[in-house]
Amino acid sequence: MNRKGINPGGRIALVAGEGELPCHLVRAGREAGVDLVVYGIDGLCAQSLETDHIFGLGEVGKLKRQLAADNVEKIAFSGRFYRPDYGSVAWDAGAIAVLPQILKTKVGGDDNVSRVISDVFSSSWGFEIVGPSDIAPHFVSRAGVLSDKRPSRAQLRDIATGIEAIAGLGKYDIGQALVVHDQRVIAVEAAEGTDQMVSRVGLLREQGRLRAKPPSGVLVKAAKPNQEMRIDMPVVGVETVRVAAAAGLAGIAVAAGQVLLVTPEDVCAEANRNGLFVVGIDSGAGNS
Repeated sequence: MNRKGINPGGRIALVAGEGELPCHLVRAGREAGVDLVVYGIDGLCAQSLETDHIFGLGEVGKLKRQLAADNVEKIAFSGRFYRPDYGSVAWDAGAIAVLPQILKTKVGGDDNVSRVISDVFSSSWGFEIVGPSDIAPHFVSRAGVLSDKRPSRAQLRDIATGIEAIAGLGKYDIGQALVVHDQRVIAVEAAEGTDQMVSRVGLLREQGRLRAKPPSGVLVKAAKPNQEMRIDMPVVGVETVRVAAAAGLAGIAVAAGQVLLVTPEDVCAEANRNGLFVVGIDSGAGNS
């Protein structure tokens, strides 16, 4: 395990769920000298992830004891986590102590899950929760045109429509990503995730229900109002760019400071290869 330096803010435990984001965060953090201990969730975390410990989903008490043994002060969460079949999880004694809180995740959307996680680890156990920006701050999107291609004036109007729609949909705990064309919302992300939502736009083209010739339409992604950014920060990666290109979209707009680009140089390079624009929008603005 490579720990070149000690993070002045204290040791960070990264609890990793599904996907490649934890791998990128661990690599970037350790290259920067952040003192990381990586806890993978069995059955969720990627096999390529360099873990220090692996825990079953119900081994909450075991996790808490290991955090203490590792002298962890802060906790970060990364990757996708799914609601399990609660009755089939083998909960340990430590989990039973906070099980009433855990079971609150059975209802509501992602925002409710984030609040429950925060309550258990912060309020009940006393750990400070930090976000991906504490590990890899350069992953956080910045304002301005990030690609070779620039959005047109019409596309900037579409982006403004998308930002406004996300703000309005946030109270329903949906819609941190959507696709807009001619100031019309074509698709909204719900439980399926961004990439599958974008793929639906490609299907609409095939069915003739979206008649605008490609490249057209903009993927807009931003945090919902009051979203827990430390635990559930929106993400755009290389695969999202590829899916957007396959669906015939013209570009991707993200709210600056609210979305992770993983990794920024790779996202922009993939966009350039496919002729898409990538732009970071100032919060509350519809232009760059």
